Amino acid sequence: MSFDEVPKKINAKIFHDIGLFRLLVEHFDSSYFKALDYTYLGKFKPWQFSKGMTGIWSGDVGKKRSHDAINYIINELGITKEKIPDMINYDTFKKFGLGGMLQTLYNSSPFLAIDSLYPNEFKPWEFHVKNFWHDKPIETARKATKWLINEKLQLSANELDTIRRRHFLQYSLGQMLKKFAYCCVI
Repeated sequence: MSFDEVPKKINAKIFHDIGLFRLLVEHFDSSYFKALDYTYLGKFKPWQFSKGMTGIWSGDVGKKRSHDAINYIINELGITKEKIPDMINYDTFKKFGLGGMLQTLYNSSPFLAIDSLYPNEFKPWEFHVKNFWHDKPIETARKATKWLINEKLQLSANELDTIRRRHFLQYSLGQMLKKFAYCCVI
């Protein structure tokens, strides 16, 4: 078995079947991951294993482990921090076997996961989330519009007449326009 196959094929049942389950219980808190990590230090990450990893996201250690996992995704994708909102979504976490982590710690929100690692560096509307604007109040749309004007486009008050629909679309605010453009003034 190659190292790449280990996370897919090894689980607690294997240890039980070959008579090593007692070893897991007595020396590794019943964790086959801890046994493998002891043997092959740092070769595997707990989220690579599909079964039997309950509790790995608990407490401060779990939160730190989640940050390691998020960094792992970013590094594996080879993306810059600026590209995170465009490249990371719920399916990305699932692809890397981290859907459970996202659900457990971050209410299935890629934005909350990234915000945990990079606090206040991104806005939730930057992440392409279906129906994000569905239940958002007009005040959120105002904040997003100010963010667009001040931070992204860096327009002065005299330049506001240059803003166009394409600017909103470029910064993932098209759904906001669709919801609020005809009902009120932003």
